[in-house]
Amino acid sequence: MASLAFTQALTFDDRSAPLASKLKFGLVVYAISSILLFIGPALILWGVYRGVVAGLCSPLTALDPASLRLARPPSSQHRSRLIVIFAALLILLLGVLAMVAYRR
Repeated sequence: MASLAFTQALTFDDRSAPLASKLKFGLVVYAISSILLFIGPALILWGVYRGVVAGLCSPLTALDPASLRLARPPSSQHRSRLIVIFAALLILLLGVLAMVAYRR
């Protein structure tokens, strides 16, 4: 929410600029603010989480690698879902950009 608010505050003020340049500027501002406000702290928390889990699991005994063959390998259905979602978002973004370019 903070990234969206920050983007709208900087993009849609009283400047008279074409819509395409406002959208480009807004995408850049949103990307930078989302990295600073969401992805950066998430990576920091992930590093802390991995350290805590490693500390908690260190006194446990290690599992024999031969017993891992009994587990089924993870399906590629999750990966294919992510690829389809990413492709749909990319097509949606290209459609929005094409409509903006056609509007001019």
